[in-house]
Amino acid sequence: MCKGGKAGGRWTVTESNSHINELETLAAFFALKSFCPSMTNCHINIYIDNTTAVSYINVMGITHSLQCNKIAREIWTWCIQRNIWVTAISLPGKGNVDADRESRTFNDNTEWSLKENIFHSIVETYGIPSIDLFASRINRKVSRCVSWRPDPEARFLDAFSRSWSQEHFLCFPSF
Repeated sequence: MCKGGKAGGRWTVTESNSHINELETLAAFFALKSFCPSMTNCHINIYIDNTTAVSYINVMGITHSLQCNKIAREIWTWCIQRNIWVTAISLPGKGNVDADRESRTFNDNTEWSLKENIFHSIVETYGIPSIDLFASRINRKVSRCVSWRPDPEARFLDAFSRSWSQEHFLCFPSF
């Protein structure tokens, strides 16, 4: 079973210009990557309130939307690498209250980030960090990050649970 929990967040500026069907399909992929990163050799049911996203995932892509097809193929590539079979199941938003709430609630106070000029000054003085602690896929300054809640691109959660003696890290926690 995938680890439980809740996740939510913003779309990047580029993503926010995408069609809702693309976003719903991408959200399913983010859920798999966030909650099941180490799962292998299993079958996962994912409940989605968008019937188009369900269709694209279940048939491994359809050609009506090239972008939805691309995301569905990325989902299946990710799953095949882990020997996972995924089944998308339609669940209307009214039947999935927690997920619906998470998709509409966001705390902007948790998405702090250093200004670019300050980050560049730090890099000039100390070098490029290998990992960004207390970051998300939206505000990270380097490719590897650690998040405080499920994030599809985080290496893991809870920066306080690891030793950082062997890493050159950036640490800019939210206030």
